[in-house]
Amino acid sequence: MLHARIARAYAKTGQRTKCARVLNAAYDAPTQGPHEDDPAWSYWLSTGELENLAGTCALDLGDPARTLRHFDARTATTATTPSTSPAAEARLAQDDIEHACASASEAVTLLDGVAAARSSSTLSGSCDKLTPYRDTPPARDFLASLAG
Repeated sequence: MLHARIARAYAKTGQRTKCARVLNAAYDAPTQGPHEDDPAWSYWLSTGELENLAGTCALDLGDPARTLRHFDARTATTATTPSTSPAAEARLAQDDIEHACASASEAVTLLDGVAAARSSSTLSGSCDKLTPYRDTPPARDFLASLAG
């Protein structure tokens, strides 16, 4: 987990090479097997979760195509829900308004009744980024669904 958090910090500051090196270490760490001093909470840090973290790093580094590849890999390795808000942001970065709105809509459905500040903040950021596209049918319909 420490590797993944360091990678995210490098991604946030645009340090692509350092981010990649630390992400590789994050992927290698589980191959060394469990240790006696592993914290009890570490059970959830799966390959799927590492793919999710790598995807958010790619998004921070301005690489939406890589973001979506990581999110697709996450979906293939885990039964949990996909990273819909960041996927919406990645699709928007590729000017794929229709799929961005579909991902954002899925995020709204998944977050219904969830009081998670980070997820709500990410979704709010995705909605803000849709504002310039508010005259397109998919964005107009999605933003209207939030308002009413």
